[in-house]
Amino acid sequence: MEVVASQGERDEALTVEQRRREFALLRAVGATPRQIRKMIGAETLVVSAVAGVLGSALGIAVSHGLRAAFAEIGVVPADFTLSISPLPLVAALLIGVAAARLAAWSASRRPSSIKPVEALGEVAVQKRDLGPVRLAIGWVLLAIGTAATTLPLFLRGPLGAAMSVMAALVLIIGLGLAGPRVVATVVSRIAPALSRFPGVSGYLASANVLKNSRRLAAAVTPLMLAIGFALVNYYSQTTLTAAVQHETTRSITADHVITGVIGVPAEVSEAARKLPGVTAATSLVRTEVITASKTGDSVEVNRGPANGLDADAGDTVDLAVTSGRLEDLTAGTVALSHAHASWEDKKVGDTVEF
Repeated sequence: MEVVASQGERDEALTVEQRRREFALLRAVGATPRQIRKMIGAETLVVSAVAGVLGSALGIAVSHGLRAAFAEIGVVPADFTLSISPLPLVAALLIGVAAARLAAWSASRRPSSIKPVEALGEVAVQKRDLGPVRLAIGWVLLAIGTAATTLPLFLRGPLGAAMSVMAALVLIIGLGLAGPRVVATVVSRIAPALSRFPGVSGYLASANVLKNSRRLAAAVTPLMLAIGFALVNYYSQTTLTAAVQHETTRSITADHVITGVIGVPAEVSEAARKLPGVTAATSLVRTEVITASKTGDSVEVNRGPANGLDADAGDTVDLAVTSGRLEDLTAGTVALSHAHASWEDKKVGDTVEF
C-alpha cells in the first residue's frame, strides 16, 4: 500500500506541475484558487476510483496466480484455498482514493494560488537541483545498502536472507531520495546516442531529457520503487526456499532416494539394508523444531527446519560437520547448524531447548 500511495503522489505532482500554464490561464480569466483545487480534486477522484475498481479486480486474479506459485514451491499446501472477502477490496479502494486526494491537495496548493502574471511569465525549465541534505542522505543510504548486500556472504541461513532484504530496502529508499540525480547521470550517458538518430527527433529527445532530467526522474523513480519492492517481497522468499532445497539436495550423497507422498515406513530402511549391493541405508525425517526465547516480558517463538536421521548416516548424508561427530548423536542430543550455533552462542556439549 505504501508503494501505491507514494507512486500516486509522485504522478499527481508531476501532472499538476506539467499543467501550471493551464492553471495560470484559468487564473487569468478569473478562476479562484479554490475552484482550481476543486477541479484537480474531482479529476483525481474519478481517476483513482476507476483505477481502484480495476486494480481490485486484477488483484483477485493476481492472488490466484500467487497462490499457485507459492503452492508449487511448497510455501503453502497444495490444497490451500483462497478466501476472497469484499472488505479488503473496499478498504484498499477507500485508502487508495484517500491517498490520491491527499496527494492532489498537496500538489495543487502552490499552482492554484500563484499569481496569473507570474505563472505566465515563467520560463519552462526545471527547478533547481535537489537540496543538499536530501541528496546527502540518499547517497549515504545507497552506500550503506550497497555495503549491506555483502552481508549474506558472512551471515548464512534466514539471518543472511533477512539482511539481504533489508539491504535492498535501504537501496530503494536511497534511490528514491537521489533518484533525480541518478536519472540525470544515466540520461547524460544515453543522450548522445539519441542525438545520432536520423532527423531532428533524436536531437530533440536528447535535448529534452538533458534539460528536464528532474521531470523524467519524477516519472521513472516510482516505477523503480514499485518494481524494487515487488522483487524484494516476492523473490526473497522464493530465493531462500530454492537455496534451502539446493543445500538439502546437495547434502544427500546416497546413490538412490526412496520417497513417498506421505512418507515412507521405517521398515523400508531395514528392508533396503538387506538388498544385495546395498552398503548403507539411512532413515531421514523432515520435520520442524520450535524455539522460544524470552525478551523482557514477551516470549518470541520461532520455527525452523530439522532433520531426524540415523547415527550411522555418514555414508549417505554429508552435513559438512565442523565440530563433533554424527556418530555421537544419541537420544536427547542434537546437532546444530553453524549459523544457529553462532546465533545462540552454543558449542559442542552445551544444552539447548526445543
